[in-house]
Amino acid sequence: MMVEIITIGDELLLGQTADTNAAFLGRRLAEMGLEPLWRTTVGDHPKRIGQALSLALQRADLILITGGLGPTEDDVTRSALAQALGRRLILEQRVLQRIQERLKKNGQRLHSKLESLALLPQGAKVLDNPVGTAPGLRLEKNGKSLYILPGVPQEMRAIFEQQIAVALGNTAAERVVRRRRLRTVGIGESALSERLRRISREGIRLAYLPGPCNVDLWLTARSNRAKEAQALLSRATQQIEERLEDQIYGVDNDTMERVVATLLIMKRVTIALAESCTGGLLADRLTDVPGSSAYLERGVVAYSNRAKREILKVPRRILDRHGAVSQEVAIAMAEGVRKISGTDLGLSTTGIAGPTGATAEKPIGLAFVGLAHHEGSCAQRFVFGQDRRTNKECCVMAALNLIRKHLLKL
Repeated sequence: MMVEIITIGDELLLGQTADTNAAFLGRRLAEMGLEPLWRTTVGDHPKRIGQALSLALQRADLILITGGLGPTEDDVTRSALAQALGRRLILEQRVLQRIQERLKKNGQRLHSKLESLALLPQGAKVLDNPVGTAPGLRLEKNGKSLYILPGVPQEMRAIFEQQIAVALGNTAAERVVRRRRLRTVGIGESALSERLRRISREGIRLAYLPGPCNVDLWLTARSNRAKEAQALLSRATQQIEERLEDQIYGVDNDTMERVVATLLIMKRVTIALAESCTGGLLADRLTDVPGSSAYLERGVVAYSNRAKREILKVPRRILDRHGAVSQEVAIAMAEGVRKISGTDLGLSTTGIAGPTGATAEKPIGLAFVGLAHHEGSCAQRFVFGQDRRTNKECCVMAALNLIRKHLLKL
């Protein structure tokens, strides 16, 4: 079945609002075995909405439309669809009555603009809105199905889950789609692609989704039987894990901080942090996980050289000789915070986030992550990019990954 999603709204075209509706619908339809082949965004313009619908009717069997069903002047979806389909708008008394009942319950009065919510294209089936006023609609045209939903995410999702997903369930049952996300770190997209070049792709589609600090691999398996789709997915996952080993840090909705937190708790290891360039972001990530008091003893933001000397006891001679952004200082910071806190591990970050502070020898994006433990200390060098925020986030990811790999060896 050919599926298309159309989202309507000037705010989407202008980037004022993220198109979360299309993302939700794409994800849910794919889970049901109905992967969208096209996604169209169009502004609040009747003629262009009609053009988008006409094109969709030429190529798709199932069309889902969101947005423009409200009572204001820029909500023109109902009238645009009626015109494009050659149908009249009819005042649906049952819908009007439900709107009146909802408003009365909320202590509000019906006004003329709200009455427009009950104007529906002729032949439309009403999809009740359990959390809002504007109803959803279902229309048929030449054997093709159209579902029209409000643009408010909460309302759109409620109508989809309670009515559309049920209706589409039987249609999707003939085709099973299973998906899995493998989360990788420490390897770029091109290197990842080369590493996985020889794995079997039978029944599997592999997609790369690079982010600023890591790359996600999306595996999609399709089959007429759920058991076979799951077997294809498991086989591909095993092949990838054999090639990437510890560069996969999680699956599906795993986050790096949750993976690290789980390891710290499981192995009963405590940690203290000494941050410079990350400015507390590392502590923030580790405390995002509930129960973080079981492993995090303290976090110190030692931004200045004075703070590094006075709080972490980094020797002045090391700072003078190597500079604050150096392997030696990263190690001294990690050892210092571990000593003053009495924890099993000490972790540090120091770097040049940018856009200022660089030299010919130390460019923007240079960072060092230090780790101290009972067997010794080490530091790793990284060079990220030119954006300050991205550099901080990538340094945090690198620090968490260093801990993860250390804990896996314990």
